[in-house]
This record gives sequence, structure tokens and C-alpha cells, in this order.
Amino acid sequence: INQLRRGSYNNLREHIIPECTQCTISLEDFSDTTEVIVLPCRHAFTVDGIRRWLRTNTTCPTCRGDIVSPNTHPIG
Repeated sequence: INQLRRGSYNNLREHIIPECTQCTISLEDFSDTTEVIVLPCRHAFTVDGIRRWLRTNTTCPTCRGDIVSPNTHPIG
């Protein structure tokens, strides 16, 4: 998680898929100042939400892309 992009939603917006305006874990809408973490697949999540998710998963909760080996494509 320390190697992933982290910062305010506004500052990282160019690295985030445009449709990604809400954390799908916490269901919190992003504001310009929301601190987010961006995964290699360009989906963004609140810091607390993705930390909780990554305790038991190694994939993106939205597209199931592998976070550990980002060149691995999701199934489906």
C-alpha cells in the first residue's frame, strides 16, 4: 500500500478513471480534499476504505485487477 499513489482527490484526478467519483467501499463521495489511494487500474478509494479491503484481498474491489501483480488481468 505504501507504493500506491496517495493524496487529495483533486491533486490525483488525472490519475483516476473519470467515472470514479465515489469510494465503492465506504460509499463516500469524493470532494476535492478527500484523501484517496489510487490503484494501478486507476480506481480510487478512501484511505480507510482501501486499507480495510486490503487486509483480506489483493485485488481491486471494482474491477478485480490484481494489485500485487498489476499486469495480471481480472477474470471476466
